[in-house]
Amino acid sequence: MSERERLLSHGLRCNEKKTLMEPPCDKSNPVCEQPMKAYDVFTKMGFDSFSILSDFVMASQERIRRKGILQDAKAIRLINCAYSKTECAFGQPLRETKVDFLFRGTLSSMQHTTHGLQPLDGEEADVWFRMQCVFDLSPCTGACKHLRIGLEEDWPEQESDSRLDMNEYLLPIIYAQDYEKAAQMLLDEYFPWAENMPDFVLTGEKLACQMGLEVRDVRFADPDLIGQVYFDFSETRLVSEQGIEYTERIRPLTILVGKDHCTSPYIRNTTILHECCHVYFDKWFYFLQMMTQRTYAAFSNRMEKKWEQRNTPVTWMELQCSKLPAYLVLEKRKTEAVIQKTINEEGGKRTSLAIHKAINNLSSQFGVSPSMAKYRMIELGYPEAEGVLCYMDGERVPDHMCAGRWKKGITYTISAADVISLCDSNPAIAHLVNSGKYVYVEGHLCQASEKYLFLDRQGGIHLKEYARQRIDACCLPFRRAGYSVGVIFSGNCADRNKKKPVTDRYRAQYKLDAEQGTLEYDLENNILSDDSWLWGEYVYEMPDQFDRAVTEIMARKGVTQEALALELGIDRRMVYKILHSDSPSMEQCVAICVALKLPYFVSEKIIENAGLRFKRTDKHHLYRQMLVQSHHLTVERCNDILTRKKMLPFFPNSETNIGVS
Repeated sequence: MSERERLLSHGLRCNEKKTLMEPPCDKSNPVCEQPMKAYDVFTKMGFDSFSILSDFVMASQERIRRKGILQDAKAIRLINCAYSKTECAFGQPLRETKVDFLFRGTLSSMQHTTHGLQPLDGEEADVWFRMQCVFDLSPCTGACKHLRIGLEEDWPEQESDSRLDMNEYLLPIIYAQDYEKAAQMLLDEYFPWAENMPDFVLTGEKLACQMGLEVRDVRFADPDLIGQVYFDFSETRLVSEQGIEYTERIRPLTILVGKDHCTSPYIRNTTILHECCHVYFDKWFYFLQMMTQRTYAAFSNRMEKKWEQRNTPVTWMELQCSKLPAYLVLEKRKTEAVIQKTINEEGGKRTSLAIHKAINNLSSQFGVSPSMAKYRMIELGYPEAEGVLCYMDGERVPDHMCAGRWKKGITYTISAADVISLCDSNPAIAHLVNSGKYVYVEGHLCQASEKYLFLDRQGGIHLKEYARQRIDACCLPFRRAGYSVGVIFSGNCADRNKKKPVTDRYRAQYKLDAEQGTLEYDLENNILSDDSWLWGEYVYEMPDQFDRAVTEIMARKGVTQEALALELGIDRRMVYKILHSDSPSMEQCVAICVALKLPYFVSEKIIENAGLRFKRTDKHHLYRQMLVQSHHLTVERCNDILTRKKMLPFFPNSETNIGVS
């Protein structure tokens, strides 16, 4: 059964005469609603988790006592509980999607008094509950069919056929090491026979046809759109061949490809594959949102300099669907065979010529762009491809190689704009460039030496071929870090929205990554020393008041309350309350220190200013470790670590804190 037949059988036909959903989020308006989590939808449907769990406790008191919990209690009651996390397996039927919610609750021993049952002081126990809900995500149904409740420790372990899990938004969790597996899952479902056909080449048209999706080439009224896939009947603005704008009603499971952007077969093919991935991997997410009958959007804020943007669930979804086409078309086994054959033909060495030819062979054989072939090679363990087919500031950078081993994740190419930004943010690097020891040439920061550079007849400066083949010996290396995109999501379609074509201009923050004994290594040491001196001096001048200290640090780092709220995952008003609180909690202090990426000794001072002290508990030991590693962590990841350890996140959502105290 095709994807269209499968989804239409779930009720899309009855949506044909349904009132259209609200218009998509206005891209010019930064205040847009966020997508809803599965638990948000569950509570919106009228379920009271506290009441449900309270009834379960009252009906299961003997079983609870047999577990050694409040054994001598005359009666046991649930006095409060809080939602912790969601677990869900990928690939379940839409009509029978099992979603598990985990809660942490407090049970109290009760006694009979003249006023009825009252809790006994000090006789309490913390327990974990699991509530399994079966969602019917069919567009015409949108309901929770039944519940199953139990203590977490009694819950039977279930082996899932799924090789992926889904998060609280019902989006697949695809880590870097999972992309091969995820792509193979899709190929096994729609092309199980392709593995035995060495000449088979996947295209977007083939995949869309096999999935039962309709593909149309159109001109969008929005000049930024590349493609869209629709999950519901909706209207979109298009432009006719005569240049006249008009509105057309689009059927669900239709892919629209923008003619203005998809000017080459490579881009068109990738766009169709991108939208097919949305249908295969993200349909649970979209139909979950459609249950709420609201419009949602996610977007990237323009952040202050040196501030790392936090990806939303929708941006992660877009990043996944942007990466997956390469894994689908350039299947690992076949791709590696072509690469190794090309390298063997060139003498068995990974020279720039051999890598260049391998990229061209992959491009022609599999019908992909050279840039896709290049980055697939890097992912497959050929980091040397980083120095081939590079473009910087609109110009081709000559191919270059390392004399030694090319370290994974390292690039020697940087744009002029990024050099300026780097110099503005780091005086040590600015001094190095202004002193004349390094010059910017051919997209590199190279040592100013006749050994590596030459002048042409017009006085232009270039790298010698000797330097291009030993780029690690003469140019500063950079590590790519951080990546975020701006996307718009509405409840019935996914947009591919890019204003500029992909190039080798990495829109990222740079950090130096040099080897011991080199000038670059000494530079990194100076940067670390300067940074420690700045913080070391500041800690003696830091205000003793929590609110003043945090506010002053935010000003020094150029972080606004909006940016801090985004990183913390809370509302800006909540940030304001914390910063003006006389007694912030340990969780709030640790989260703010991680978000601001403060040195450990500064974080300790912040916590001391708040009148707090660490205790000898597992939770506080974990908090200390998070502060030590704050430069490598986000608040979102810390929350994930806490929930996996069955601890509450830093900021349990006020709407999901349920019960009474």
